[in-house]
Amino acid sequence: MDDNQVIKKIYRIAFFAFIILVITSVFYFFDGKKESNLPLVENSGIKNQSSNNIPSDSPLKNYPSPDSFRKFFVNNQKEVDLDIIINDKCEGNYYAFIVFSSADDYRADPSRAVINKSEKCFEEKTFSFSLNSKIKNLLLPGNYYFIIADQNETGIWYNPR
Repeated sequence: MDDNQVIKKIYRIAFFAFIILVITSVFYFFDGKKESNLPLVENSGIKNQSSNNIPSDSPLKNYPSPDSFRKFFVNNQKEVDLDIIINDKCEGNYYAFIVFSSADDYRADPSRAVINKSEKCFEEKTFSFSLNSKIKNLLLPGNYYFIIADQNETGIWYNPR
C-alpha cells in the first residue's frame, strides 16, 4: 500500500467514526419526548385580587379599600410621575411603607406587596421622606398605591393610611 491509500483509509475510518458519533449523540440528547420534565404548577399566574377574595378571618378584612390610598405612576425611567413628600406621625415604634400594584387588593393577599419596609420612628414620633427616594429604580413602569402604617416590635402593621 502506498501513502495515498493509507491516508484515504484513515479519512474513511474517521468519517464513519464521526457519523456514528453524531447519530449516537442525537439519540442520547434527544430521546423523542416532546413534553418537558418540569412539574406543572397550578395557579402560577397573576391572581385577580378583588375584594371578594378577602378571607373572612383576615385581620385586614375591615381595613380601608385600596381606592382610599394615594396612587402614583412609575414612568419608563423608573421614576414617580410627581415627587410626593410624606410627613406623618408614628403611633408605634416603627412606621411601615408598603407599595402594591393598583391591580392588587392588599386585604386579599398582603404578600403581593412589591415593597414592604419598616423604619424606626424618630424620638419625636414623626417621619418624613420623599416617595422617589424610597422607590427609585425599584419598580417597573405602571400604576401603584402606597400605604403608610404603624408597627410595633412584634405583630403586623396597623392603622393604615
